[in-house]
Parts: sequence; C-alpha cells; structure tokens
Amino acid sequence: MPKPVVEQDLAPAPAHTLPSLAEALGKPDAGLLEALLEGSTDAELVKLGQDFATPRLLTDDRRLYSTAYDVWTGATDEQKDHLRGFSAELLSVAVHHAIELEAMLAAHEGRGVHAEISTATRDVSAQLAFKAGLTMRDQAEVVLRGVAGKDGATLTEIGKAVGTASPPENLAVGLTQLAGIGKRFLGHKKDAVATRAKVMRLDEPYLKKMTDAAAAIRATKLEASGRSAGKTVTQGSLDKKDGEGYFLLEAIIDAFEKAHDIDPTIPRLVPISMRRHFGKHARKAPAALPAPPVA
Repeated sequence: MPKPVVEQDLAPAPAHTLPSLAEALGKPDAGLLEALLEGSTDAELVKLGQDFATPRLLTDDRRLYSTAYDVWTGATDEQKDHLRGFSAELLSVAVHHAIELEAMLAAHEGRGVHAEISTATRDVSAQLAFKAGLTMRDQAEVVLRGVAGKDGATLTEIGKAVGTASPPENLAVGLTQLAGIGKRFLGHKKDAVATRAKVMRLDEPYLKKMTDAAAAIRATKLEASGRSAGKTVTQGSLDKKDGEGYFLLEAIIDAFEKAHDIDPTIPRLVPISMRRHFGKHARKAPAALPAPPVA
C-alpha cells in the first residue's frame, strides 16, 4: 500500500539536531523501548505506520523533541512534577529511535546519503564513542605526562602514542598504547614514578576506562560499517518503525498536554506535519466551569 504524498509544511527550525539531543541525553537503557511497546503487536504497529509518510513523522520528531528538551531542562521542580508521564529517559528513547528511523528511510530509498541525514546522524553511536575516546585520550596524555616527569624518552613515547585521531582506528590504537604506558608506570612501587602516579590518580580502573573507550570506538565502527553494507530495508519494516515512532511521539505529546492542563506555563507540543493524525491534540477552548450553587 503506497504511503500518502508528503506536502510541504512550514515550521520554525528546531534549536537542536537529533544527534546533539542524543549526545546530551545519552544512550537509553537496553530493553527500554521493548518495555514501552509491550502489548503492541507487530501487525498493529505496521498498520499504524502505513497511514502516514515517514518524512512527516521525522519533521515533527525533530521539532517537538527539541522543544521538549528545552522545556524539560529549563523547568522548575514544580513544572517537572506536573510533567508526569514524561522523563529524560523517554525522550532519549524517542530521539535515538528517530535517528534509527532516518537511517532506515535512507536505506529503504536506496541512497548512500540522504539529503537531510548527515553521516553523523546515521552513525550517532560511532560519533559519540569517538568524541568520548578523544576526550579520554587528551586527559590521559596530561595524566601520563605528569607521571613521566622529566623523562624525555617516555614523554616522546607518550607523544607518539597520542598521534592523530584520524581515522578513528588511530584513536583506538593510541588509547591502547597509552593504557600500556600507564600499566608500566603502575609497576613502580616505591619510587618517584609511583609517588607521581598516586598524586595524578593513575590506577587500574582508569586504565580500564582507556581500553574500554578504545573497544567502544572499534565496536561502533564495525556496527556502522555493517549498517552501510546491510540489506535494503523492506516497506514492512519501515512501516513498523513508523508505528513505533508514532507511539513514542504520541506518549510525549500526551504528557505535555496533560501537564499544560494543570499548569498553563508548560507549553503544548503541537504537531504540524502530523496534525491530521494527531487531531485530538489541536488547541481547544477550555470547557465552561459549572455555575456555583445559589446560596
């Protein structure tokens, strides 16, 4: 069944991109999406997703999730208390789901690069792992140089290990080598190196963070490569993903709607591209209050 033709909708550009929201919110816990969708069958999700074009959903996802993030991060404790049914965890699930949906749409349309989807968006996990590894490497360099002191040969070794971060594999190699230098430092027990290591707080858990960061870079690189070389996305799987996205967006819109009814300082999240599908969320005049009893 062909999906409806996408019409052009005018809406203000969102303040945040999906990748920047994903980075700010962090990766959702494994199994959270499945828990939220429990009770919904694949057939129900596919049927729901067949009723609209994927780009429509993504347009509202980008705008409304950006707004929801700004409202939540700027909300008072009282406003957050009124926003029951919403959380940063729910928003994180929805944002990462939208990023995956963008990638599926690009794959379904048989394009290596979608006009509206940057490489960073499609490979957000790799991007986040790379950034975390780069930050870890820069900090580790400072720590290890502090432990090395005036040892010129070791300082040169540290510099070579830092090397460059392009391609990402170089960053992973550098982190591994820095961890090796750190392990050698920890072999010193009662000398100046051991003293400096203690002062700089160089220990085994910190070395593990370096190796874990290197492993994450390699793992996400392989994952991204696998996605690029993967099978073409079927219409049915895209419809199912659309249905899941509708479910998540509806849950967030509903939470803000109910919170607004309690506290009008909390804005509604009003869909534009999907307005025909979320018609019940259109702005309505409040019902008249009953007249007070006659004394």
